[in-house]
Amino acid sequence: MTIEVKTIEIKPKLSPLYALFQNPQFLKTLGISLIVFIVIALIGTGYSYLQEKTDSEVQASYFKIETEVLKIKEDLDKNKETLSLEKVKTQLDSLKKIAQENNRLLGGALAGVLASDLLSHLGQDQEALELIKNLKIDGAMGELVTYRKLTLMSNLNQWETVTGEISELLNKNSISFLESELRWLYSFGLNKQQKVTEAKTQLEKLSQRKETETRASFLSEKAKKYLKMLNMKKGDSL
Repeated sequence: MTIEVKTIEIKPKLSPLYALFQNPQFLKTLGISLIVFIVIALIGTGYSYLQEKTDSEVQASYFKIETEVLKIKEDLDKNKETLSLEKVKTQLDSLKKIAQENNRLLGGALAGVLASDLLSHLGQDQEALELIKNLKIDGAMGELVTYRKLTLMSNLNQWETVTGEISELLNKNSISFLESELRWLYSFGLNKQQKVTEAKTQLEKLSQRKETETRASFLSEKAKKYLKMLNMKKGDSL
């Protein structure tokens, strides 16, 4: 008897993923996708590095000008002279240029705040306000920019807008280290609008704050003083 032996070829079951990798078109597409991904990642890393490098350069330019401004102010104080545009025009123009061209960088924000301070001292609060409004920065510096914007608006007697914005900030708990300053400005603005009861409420909150910072402690004591005044003379301005 002859036994016929048949060889059975067992083919492994291929997964869909394996089949894809055997497809030349898929490999080509995958290769292109990987290259695109790597390029995008490199561009992102490079952009972050360049942004940091750029901000460092902007800050260096700012601090150079700040040193010049401080020297000018020191000389003016020594000679008992007042600040004039003629004395700081070169520095002011440079600061405005830095702020306008780098409004999302820390260096640009620093330049904007100093420029707005100089403009305000020169009686140009509206121009200072427009410069500050153009700054787009977050974090602690963002709070300082917001506070500077609100103080400039108060100089221009835009009290309704000032109190409205501060109220929104307080309700959102979106402020931290400048809360005392903002509450003080808020109470001042409310009183300016003859909202004495609301102003007193803010002063009470401010007077009760337990803070160690010199400025915050000073404001707390000042709040107690004016709260006492409001209790005695309802409707008086702060």
